[in-house]
Amino acid sequence: MFLPGSTMKDAVFESLREGEMSISKLHRSLGAEGYKVHRLVLTGYLKALEDMRVLNAKEIPPSRVYGVPTGGEMGLYETVGALAMSTSKDPSEASKLAVYTLQKLFRRPVFREELRRAGFEDEISAERIIGEERNEVKRALAKKGHAVPDSDPAFRVSLADEGLEVMCREVLASALLSRFKAHSLVIETKQTKLG
Repeated sequence: MFLPGSTMKDAVFESLREGEMSISKLHRSLGAEGYKVHRLVLTGYLKALEDMRVLNAKEIPPSRVYGVPTGGEMGLYETVGALAMSTSKDPSEASKLAVYTLQKLFRRPVFREELRRAGFEDEISAERIIGEERNEVKRALAKKGHAVPDSDPAFRVSLADEGLEVMCREVLASALLSRFKAHSLVIETKQTKLG
């Protein structure tokens, strides 16, 4: 369904939840949902998402078919972003959870480019890090071979937020289970006694 605040990426992912689609079928699906985009523009957009490893593509002659990768096929940023978005439907809270999770993993503030790779393009709900603290993190990453653009801001959130800590654990557990395709090993139980 067309939502005014949603992005083209959201619409593509929503359509592909039904399964893999050719460009023609995806074009028709998006049109039916209210997204009017030229087929050639869509083709280029899908190719860009494929190049960024956000989508999988395969040749099934005479078509090229696109699909959403499983958690194990996505990179770290994409996996954390997707899980944060599925944990919190509020984009503001999802971005905060992504910052928190990546910050816990890397033990440092998180740069905007990393959040873009996780799927967060809009305003980030986290404290913006500036000045010498940001530059120190940037220099440390550069020493390890990770260049950060001079204009890229860094973000962090308070690690004392217990609600975010619980959600972060869920995101990390889901990421590991997806990566190793181990969801079948989890038994969902309800606690019947207080510990």
